[in-house]
Amino acid sequence: MLKSPLRAAVLPANHFYSLSVQRFESLCSDIVRLVAELKKLPSRSEINTRAFDRFASFDATKQNGIIESLRACKFFLEECASDQKIRDSVGSTAFERTSLWKIFGLFGLYPPHDLLDKIEGDDVIEIYDRNFHQLYRNWRFIELCSYSIADVNTFEFAELYDRPTHITDQLVQLGLQVLNGEVDETKKVTVDSHILREKFSEDRLSFRIEQGIVAPLHDSEGQIIGLITTLKAIPLSN
Repeated sequence: MLKSPLRAAVLPANHFYSLSVQRFESLCSDIVRLVAELKKLPSRSEINTRAFDRFASFDATKQNGIIESLRACKFFLEECASDQKIRDSVGSTAFERTSLWKIFGLFGLYPPHDLLDKIEGDDVIEIYDRNFHQLYRNWRFIELCSYSIADVNTFEFAELYDRPTHITDQLVQLGLQVLNGEVDETKKVTVDSHILREKFSEDRLSFRIEQGIVAPLHDSEGQIIGLITTLKAIPLSN
């Protein structure tokens, strides 16, 4: 059961921020609104300068990369909202597979041929670029996460979540193997079930994690430019 509403961090009225930060805040708010409407989930706005101060500290290249990723996700969500058939299938396995196919097209990504057959409706799905920046997170991720969208786009995974160090080491090593071309197909991730805890969110949610699959993502010339990973996340009582 969802313990908290989707959070949209908003800028305080008495702070001045650059146009890029304002654009970032607007895109994050739009994404939360669209997800809440499509999933029929509650949402709320809360003043929070943490993510915006962090975003403002990034150089222009990193800021632009985050904004372009959010624009693509917003475009995708607007497409979903305008298609009644898609709206009716939100949360299903068919929806997640259709969503991924659209996302691959938006980012120019080419997955292994068998990837979509291995996607299930309750999977948490994440796509990362070669710098381990998260390009995409699916509905299930947003539904379970009690951080704001602004937070997850400005803080690194290790800053957001706590999990056993040996699990992190294994997953990072596997990610590097995928990006280096040592894994050329969809692969089952064989790490132990473990507990994942939010570090500084208001709710400090915890989950039991069962890793799923990992696969390389290529560009049109066959170069590996990212990876996709899935997992099951079971909420725990705090």
